[in-house]
Amino acid sequence: MAKNEYHEYLRRVPLFRDLDADELDSVGAVVTDLRFDAGDVLIRQGSSAHEMFIVTSGELEVSRDDRAITVLEPSANFYDAETGGIITPAVMSRASGDLYLTLRDLDAESVQLGLDTSPMIWLLWLGGVTTAAGGFWSLTVRRRDRVAEERRVLADV
Repeated sequence: MAKNEYHEYLRRVPLFRDLDADELDSVGAVVTDLRFDAGDVLIRQGSSAHEMFIVTSGELEVSRDDRAITVLEPSANFYDAETGGIITPAVMSRASGDLYLTLRDLDAESVQLGLDTSPMIWLLWLGGVTTAAGGFWSLTVRRRDRVAEERRVLADV
């Protein structure tokens, strides 16, 4: 791939978006264009990552214990200059918890990716549902009390 094509792809990645041409050349110097076939494994569960993959087309399937749990696709996130430094994780949500893949550190010799889970995220949803139910119950009790008071007033008349 030509140097200017690397620049094009790298500028689409929020991490590299603000680099100048010389900095993009430095990153491009260590970039290797790889193509994978369906079913190829990039990294196995439990092993250390020594590369960073920038997916320009296709899909990545994430598996745990040889069972597919989600599919990640290329996406771009754009932020204005005031919010620089934000790294958006790839997120897979499900009832039992959320899985987050984030870029934690990048330098000339290494890349550190984070794979985090949030197994109790359903408690946040439970809290929201409980709050909504409590608000609804509160409204029905107030209405019932108000209707009873109106009936007492009418009965007194």
